[in-house]
Amino acid sequence: MKRAVFCNRWLPYLLVLPQMVVVVVFFFWPAFDSLRLALFKASPFGDRLKFVRLQNFTRLLTSPAYHESALNSLVFAYSVTFRGLAMALGLAVLANQKTRGLVFYRTALLWPYGIAPAVAGIIWLFIFHPTYGIVPYLLSFITAYTFNWLLQGWIALLLIMLTSIWTQLGYNVAFFLAGLQSIPASILEAASVDGAGPLRFLWSILLPLSWTPLAALAIVLFISTWNQYLWPLIVTTSADMQVVVIGIAHLVPSSGTQLPEWNIIMAAAILALLPPVLVILVLQRWFVQGLVEGEK
Repeated sequence: MKRAVFCNRWLPYLLVLPQMVVVVVFFFWPAFDSLRLALFKASPFGDRLKFVRLQNFTRLLTSPAYHESALNSLVFAYSVTFRGLAMALGLAVLANQKTRGLVFYRTALLWPYGIAPAVAGIIWLFIFHPTYGIVPYLLSFITAYTFNWLLQGWIALLLIMLTSIWTQLGYNVAFFLAGLQSIPASILEAASVDGAGPLRFLWSILLPLSWTPLAALAIVLFISTWNQYLWPLIVTTSADMQVVVIGIAHLVPSSGTQLPEWNIIMAAAILALLPPVLVILVLQRWFVQGLVEGEK
């Protein structure tokens, strides 16, 4: 990749300055202020702050409700990221084959990414609603078990996993299709001559060549899924199946008679911020390299 050369040594810093201002004002400043408030305890009227060290974090980490929400978020983010990527990779391999109706197949795989979240919600509501949904109606002929996500939390969590995988499927398939089509024809011919089957080609050729872009895509999907708010808010109704982001929202009292414990809320926000930050810090090299290779 060609290296950019600037005639003025200060021009690169000037171009980066607006982005840095946005990052500092809307990310670092709120994050550090939240960390500061999480180390204090406010008086009932909010006029005094008392330094309590890590008591707010200890209170959260010893709470069974927080353990459940953190576990739900990990299961949700892991399932959507890795199962969604595996499904998208398989579909991309099939969509890369030369067959009749290829344009139609690719369009059918890519179009879910262009659907607005509200429209996608209506589609999945008609499919899975316990009263008039298509899937519960068909399942009623097979089993007497009632699949009601309004009453059963694990079904609601499974539903938001399927919905999130479906809405991200088009982007993931397009990403893998671009990687497949960038593989030189000589490598494909050599694999065919050597008698490599589809699984051998996938494991020995495609995955090693696509490792860094795949890692970058996995990081982006994990962070976006971890911070998912809309689908868990709409679907999950039981407290034992709520994710961390919804748990933070529920820490704010809905009635005006109870004062919010902002120190606990800020501590919960800091703890919710840790997994995405750790993923970026640990996998930063693969993330940057994958983005650079994707732009070549």
